[in-house]
Amino acid sequence: KTGQEVAIPVKYSQKGGAIWREVELYMLCLQWGMVKKSGAWFTFSDGLVKEAEEAGIKMTQKHQGERKVWNYMSENEDLLKFLEEKFSQLI
Repeated sequence: KTGQEVAIPVKYSQKGGAIWREVELYMLCLQWGMVKKSGAWFTFSDGLVKEAEEAGIKMTQKHQGERKVWNYMSENEDLLKFLEEKFSQLI
């Protein structure tokens, strides 16, 4: 045991369940290299932006602050569905 605590991102009063989809998908994007962090800036990869645009989803590539990325994702249901489908194919 390392003594470290592991937590699942939960957002109460979330429509459709308690798992915080935006944060979970954001973390997967980070792990798979689809989002890069540089200081306080977070940038979606060119490849991901291109794929999304080919699917008819316009993405803002650069965001300042992690919460801004989460908010951006939560305001774009089409983007969330696109990412869910992408990861279900990858995993």
